[in-house]
Amino acid sequence: MQEEVGNRSVALAINTTKLTARVLKATILKCLVARINKKLSTPDIPHGKQSVKVLAGQNQGLSNIEVIDKVNNPGANGQCL
Repeated sequence: MQEEVGNRSVALAINTTKLTARVLKATILKCLVARINKKLSTPDIPHGKQSVKVLAGQNQGLSNIEVIDKVNNPGANGQCL
């Protein structure tokens, strides 16, 4: 009787370990799939200093900005210094 209880206890421990390993494997697999899907769905947008070439590659549209020389022409923007 004692040996049978011991055998069943060992079998229960082994089955529990197998079940835990399966659940852990499935969880890790789901996390990896979610990470891969997120990386594929969102393009990498650079931040910080960027060159004109990188900005042009983002297809955001380029435009010219008028630069006013306040040192040589202080009244150019309609304000007095």
